[in-house]
Amino acid sequence: INSNAFLNNTEITSVDLNEVIEVAGSAFQGCTSLVAVEAPNLKTVMARSFQGTKIKSISFPNLLDAGVFGFYNCTELETVTLPSVKVIPRNAFNDCHALKTVDLSLSENLTTIGTSGFETQPPFPDIATLTIYVYDETKVELFPQVRNYTIKVGGMNTGLREKNADSFGMYPNPAKEEIRINLEETVGVRTIQIMDITGKVVLEQNITGNEVKVGINH
Repeated sequence: INSNAFLNNTEITSVDLNEVIEVAGSAFQGCTSLVAVEAPNLKTVMARSFQGTKIKSISFPNLLDAGVFGFYNCTELETVTLPSVKVIPRNAFNDCHALKTVDLSLSENLTTIGTSGFETQPPFPDIATLTIYVYDETKVELFPQVRNYTIKVGGMNTGLREKNADSFGMYPNPAKEEIRINLEETVGVRTIQIMDITGKVVLEQNITGNEVKVGINH
C-alpha cells in the first residue's frame, strides 16, 4: 500500500489486506470511518499509517514494526494483539484513549518500546485502565519507569505463555487438598493464580523457586 494511498478518505469502513506485507506512511491516515482491518501477513507499518482511524481492535500475527505514530490517536482502539512484534516505536499508540489490553505475551523478540509508545491517559483517567501482557521479565525492563498502565508477565487468559505450557508439571490430578507445580527456570512465572469457572481469582500465591505447593482445601 503506497504512501497517502487513502489519506483522509472518509468512505472506507473496513479493509482486507491479506496479501499486504507493508503499509506505507499515512496510507490510511484520517480515514475516520475505518473500524476494521484484516492483515494476517502484514509485517511493517510505516509512520502514521493508521493515524486517526476508528479501528476498534487489531490482531496482526506477523507484524514486526508498529510504526512511528502508526496508530496515533486511534481513539476507539481497545485491544491490541501482536505476537511477533519486535519494535513499537515512539508514539505508536499515543492518544489511544480507549485502549485497555495489549497482548505481547508471545513476542519473544520484542526489543524496543519507544518514547510514549503507550501514552493513553484518557480525558477521565479514573475510568479506563491499560494492561500490557509481555513475554517475560526482561521485556518489562523495556518500558519506562513512569507509566500509567500495568504490565503483567504471561498470557492474557492463563498467565502462562501457550508456547511454554509444556514447561511445567502439575500433580496430583485430580487433587483434594494440595497440588504441586514444577516450573522450568526459563518460564519466568512469579505468581500463580487459581480461578473458578467464572474467572474469579480464588487463590493467588507468590513463588520463588521452581517448585511450589498450593493448598486448595478451601
